Amino acid sequence: ALTLLAHMGLSIVPLPKRIKSRKHARKVTSEYHRITERLHHTTSSDERAKCAAELQAIGGVDAYQQASQFNTALHSTSRWVARRLRAHGVLAAGKPPPHVLEIGAINTQLLDTPGLHVRALDLNSQDARIEQRDFLTLPLGGALEASGASRPYDALVCSMVLNCVPDARRRFDMLVCMRGQLRVGGLCFVVLPGSCLSHSHTLTHDSFA
Repeated sequence: ALTLLAHMGLSIVPLPKRIKSRKHARKVTSEYHRITERLHHTTSSDERAKCAAELQAIGGVDAYQQASQFNTALHSTSRWVARRLRAHGVLAAGKPPPHVLEIGAINTQLLDTPGLHVRALDLNSQDARIEQRDFLTLPLGGALEASGASRPYDALVCSMVLNCVPDARRRFDMLVCMRGQLRVGGLCFVVLPGSCLSHSHTLTHDSFA
Protein backbone atom coordinates (compact mmCIF):
# COMPACT_ATOMS: atom_id res chain seq x y z
CA ALA A 1 0.00 0.00 0.00
CA LEU A 2 2.85 2.41 0.84
CA THR A 3 4.55 1.58 -2.47
CA LEU A 4 1.32 2.33 -4.34
CA LEU A 5 0.99 5.68 -2.58
CA ALA A 6 4.57 6.57 -3.46
CA HIS A 7 3.99 5.71 -7.15
CA MET A 8 0.86 7.89 -7.10
CA GLY A 9 2.99 10.81 -5.88
CA LEU A 10 1.19 11.06 -2.54
CA SER A 11 3.07 11.94 0.63
CA ILE A 12 3.33 9.21 3.22
CA VAL A 13 2.58 10.33 6.76
CA PRO A 14 3.19 7.70 9.44
CA LEU A 15 0.30 6.97 11.77
CA PRO A 16 0.72 8.71 15.14
CA LYS A 17 1.81 6.46 17.99
CA ARG A 18 -0.89 5.40 20.40
CA ILE A 19 -0.55 7.36 23.63
CA LYS A 20 0.51 5.11 26.48
CA SER A 21 2.31 7.44 28.89
CA ARG A 22 1.74 10.74 30.66
CA LYS A 23 4.94 12.11 29.14
CA HIS A 24 3.69 11.39 25.61
CA ALA A 25 0.24 12.82 26.43
CA ARG A 26 1.77 16.06 27.77
CA LYS A 27 3.99 16.35 24.69
CA VAL A 28 1.05 15.98 22.31
CA THR A 29 -1.16 18.49 24.14
CA SER A 30 1.68 21.02 24.47
CA GLU A 31 2.62 20.70 20.80
CA TYR A 32 -1.01 20.95 19.73
CA HIS A 33 -1.54 24.20 21.65
CA ARG A 34 1.77 25.64 20.44
CA ILE A 35 0.98 24.89 16.78
CA THR A 36 -2.64 26.06 16.88
CA GLU A 37 -1.53 29.30 18.56
CA ARG A 38 0.91 29.94 15.70
CA LEU A 39 -1.76 29.01 13.18
CA HIS A 40 -4.19 31.50 14.67
CA HIS A 41 -1.77 34.43 14.57
CA THR A 42 -0.04 33.91 11.23
CA THR A 43 -1.15 35.53 7.99
CA SER A 44 1.41 33.70 5.87
CA SER A 45 0.10 30.92 3.66
CA ASP A 46 3.47 29.16 3.88
CA GLU A 47 3.39 29.28 7.66
CA ARG A 48 -0.20 28.04 7.72
CA ALA A 49 0.76 25.11 5.50
CA LYS A 50 3.71 24.37 7.79
CA CYS A 51 1.44 24.41 10.85
CA ALA A 52 -1.06 22.12 9.13
CA ALA A 53 1.72 19.65 8.32
CA GLU A 54 2.97 19.74 11.92
CA LEU A 55 -0.54 19.12 13.23
CA GLN A 56 -0.92 16.19 10.87
CA ALA A 57 2.44 14.80 12.01
CA ILE A 58 1.36 14.67 15.68
CA GLY A 59 -2.00 13.17 14.79
CA GLY A 60 -4.19 16.28 14.71
CA VAL A 61 -7.30 16.69 16.84
CA ASP A 62 -7.75 12.92 17.19
CA ALA A 63 -4.34 12.57 18.88
CA TYR A 64 -5.09 15.61 21.05
CA GLN A 65 -8.35 14.07 22.21
CA GLN A 66 -6.64 10.74 22.84
CA ALA A 67 -4.04 12.55 24.98
CA SER A 68 -6.79 14.37 26.86
CA GLN A 69 -8.62 11.09 27.48
CA PHE A 70 -5.42 9.55 28.81
CA ASN A 71 -4.85 12.47 31.20
CA THR A 72 -8.48 12.43 32.33
CA ALA A 73 -8.29 8.72 33.10
CA LEU A 74 -5.46 9.51 35.54
CA HIS A 75 -7.18 12.53 37.09
CA SER A 76 -10.96 12.17 36.85
CA THR A 77 -12.69 15.52 36.49
CA SER A 78 -16.07 13.80 36.92
CA ARG A 79 -15.25 12.54 40.43
CA TRP A 80 -14.01 16.00 41.42
CA VAL A 81 -17.17 17.64 40.04
CA ALA A 82 -19.41 15.16 41.90
CA ARG A 83 -17.56 15.88 45.17
CA ARG A 84 -17.97 19.63 44.71
CA LEU A 85 -21.67 19.27 43.88
CA ARG A 86 -22.16 17.26 47.08
CA ALA A 87 -20.19 19.83 49.07
CA HIS A 88 -22.51 22.58 47.80
CA GLY A 89 -25.63 20.50 48.50
CA VAL A 90 -26.60 20.36 44.82
CA LEU A 91 -26.13 16.58 44.60
CA ALA A 92 -27.81 15.03 47.63
CA ALA A 93 -30.10 12.19 48.61
CA GLY A 94 -33.75 13.11 48.33
CA LYS A 95 -33.10 15.89 45.82
CA PRO A 96 -33.89 15.65 42.10
CA PRO A 97 -30.82 14.97 39.92
CA PRO A 98 -29.10 18.27 39.09
CA HIS A 99 -29.03 19.21 35.40
CA VAL A 100 -25.43 19.54 34.23
CA LEU A 101 -24.07 20.78 30.90
CA GLU A 102 -20.61 19.51 29.93
CA ILE A 103 -18.71 21.45 27.25
CA GLY A 104 -15.96 19.66 25.34
CA ALA A 105 -16.73 16.17 26.61
CA ILE A 106 -13.90 13.81 25.63
CA ASN A 107 -15.35 10.78 27.45
CA THR A 108 -18.57 9.63 29.12
CA GLN A 109 -17.37 9.72 32.73
CA LEU A 110 -19.68 12.57 33.72
CA LEU A 111 -22.56 11.03 31.76
CA ASP A 112 -22.03 7.82 33.75
CA THR A 113 -21.91 9.56 37.14
CA PRO A 114 -24.87 8.38 39.27
CA GLY A 115 -27.36 11.02 40.35
CA LEU A 116 -26.63 13.53 37.57
CA HIS A 117 -28.71 14.50 34.56
CA VAL A 118 -25.98 15.39 32.04
CA ARG A 119 -26.00 16.82 28.54
CA ALA A 120 -22.54 16.49 27.00
CA LEU A 121 -21.29 18.40 23.94
CA ASP A 122 -18.14 18.34 21.84
CA LEU A 123 -17.07 19.72 18.47
CA ASN A 124 -15.59 16.34 17.54
CA SER A 125 -17.69 13.79 19.41
CA GLN A 126 -16.06 10.43 20.16
CA ASP A 127 -19.21 8.75 21.48
CA ALA A 128 -22.83 8.43 20.36
CA ARG A 129 -24.06 9.88 23.67
CA ILE A 130 -21.96 13.02 23.27
CA GLU A 131 -23.74 15.57 21.10
CA GLN A 132 -21.56 16.94 18.30
CA ARG A 133 -22.25 20.64 18.46
CA ASP A 134 -20.62 24.04 18.88
CA PHE A 135 -21.45 25.29 22.37
CA LEU A 136 -21.66 28.89 21.09
CA THR A 137 -24.65 27.95 18.89
CA LEU A 138 -26.80 26.95 21.88
CA PRO A 139 -29.66 29.33 22.65
CA LEU A 140 -29.18 31.03 26.00
CA GLY A 141 -31.39 30.15 28.93
CA GLY A 142 -30.65 26.45 29.31
CA ALA A 143 -32.24 23.26 28.00
CA LEU A 144 -35.50 23.44 26.07
CA GLU A 145 -38.12 21.30 27.79
CA ALA A 146 -41.12 19.54 26.20
CA SER A 147 -43.38 22.39 27.31
CA GLY A 148 -41.30 24.81 25.25
CA ALA A 149 -39.90 26.54 28.32
CA SER A 150 -36.18 26.87 28.97
CA ARG A 151 -34.65 25.25 32.03
CA PRO A 152 -31.31 26.78 33.12
CA TYR A 153 -28.65 24.29 34.17
CA ASP A 154 -27.71 23.75 37.80
CA ALA A 155 -24.04 23.33 36.90
CA LEU A 156 -21.74 23.65 33.92
CA VAL A 157 -18.42 21.84 33.37
CA CYS A 158 -15.76 23.21 31.01
CA SER A 159 -12.56 21.22 31.50
CA MET A 160 -9.46 21.93 29.39
CA VAL A 161 -11.54 23.62 26.69
CA LEU A 162 -11.24 27.38 27.19
CA ASN A 163 -7.47 27.14 26.74
CA CYS A 164 -8.01 25.56 23.30
CA VAL A 165 -9.75 28.70 22.00
CA PRO A 166 -6.95 30.91 20.60
CA ASP A 167 -9.04 34.03 20.06
CA ALA A 168 -9.61 36.26 23.11
CA ARG A 169 -12.99 37.48 21.84
CA ARG A 170 -14.29 33.92 21.45
CA ARG A 171 -13.02 33.03 24.92
CA PHE A 172 -14.99 36.02 26.25
CA ASP A 173 -18.05 34.89 24.26
CA MET A 174 -17.73 31.41 25.77
CA LEU A 175 -17.68 32.80 29.31
CA VAL A 176 -20.73 34.98 28.59
CA CYS A 177 -22.59 31.98 27.12
CA MET A 178 -21.65 29.84 30.12
CA ARG A 179 -23.28 32.36 32.42
CA GLY A 180 -26.29 32.48 30.12
CA GLN A 181 -26.87 28.72 30.51
CA LEU A 182 -26.84 28.70 34.33
CA ARG A 183 -29.61 29.32 36.82
CA VAL A 184 -29.11 32.04 39.40
CA GLY A 185 -26.71 30.58 41.96
CA GLY A 186 -25.64 27.81 39.58
CA LEU A 187 -22.11 26.40 39.63
CA CYS A 188 -19.57 26.74 36.82
CA PHE A 189 -16.49 24.49 36.87
CA VAL A 190 -13.69 25.77 34.62
CA VAL A 191 -10.49 23.71 34.51
CA LEU A 192 -7.34 25.16 32.91
CA PRO A 193 -3.74 23.95 32.67
CA GLY A 194 -1.56 25.47 35.37
CA SER A 195 0.64 27.01 32.67
CA CYS A 196 -2.28 29.20 31.55
CA LEU A 197 -2.00 30.96 34.91
CA SER A 198 1.72 30.76 35.60
CA HIS A 199 2.67 32.00 32.10
CA SER A 200 -0.08 34.59 31.72
CA HIS A 201 0.73 38.31 31.65
CA THR A 202 -2.77 39.29 32.76
CA LEU A 203 -4.12 36.42 34.87
CA THR A 204 -2.96 35.05 38.22
CA HIS A 205 -4.10 32.19 40.44
CA ASP A 206 -5.74 34.70 42.81
CA SER A 207 -7.62 36.62 40.11
CA PHE A 208 -8.76 33.36 38.46
CA ALA A 209 -10.05 32.01 41.77
